[in-house]
Amino acid sequence: MRNIVFIGVGIDYDKVFKKFSSRSGYENEKIFYLTYNYRYNFIPELLNFDDDKMVLTFSNVGENIPKENMDIERIKGLTDILIRDGIYQNDYRAKNILYNKNDDKYYLIDFEFWSNEFSDFRRNVSKCQDMRFCLELLPDII
Repeated sequence: MRNIVFIGVGIDYDKVFKKFSSRSGYENEKIFYLTYNYRYNFIPELLNFDDDKMVLTFSNVGENIPKENMDIERIKGLTDILIRDGIYQNDYRAKNILYNKNDDKYYLIDFEFWSNEFSDFRRNVSKCQDMRFCLELLPDII
């Protein structure tokens, strides 16, 4: 079992603060956002980071919605873009998908486990051969 990666999330009106307990999780997610933040319009903007406190600050782009209300095909389209670029989020759960109803837009969040190869960190999604198959199972595995 892995150590807890983050302590909690605080939400302000237009910002989300994510506090980490794990230096490696913090660094991995920070590296992702510093590298890819402006490349994709479905990733929240990284506004600030504090290396001493291990806190990342993001723009508040939406909210979680029930998995039954998610458009899996649209979400698969977003993950296909990342996969095409060799990026795997590796924590494929409904809580890591936000929806902005005003813009009718989905966002992917929580990249502390991202890598350039598929590896679902929970290891209990044994049916997943790749990300496309995981998303087809999304309603069942979350």
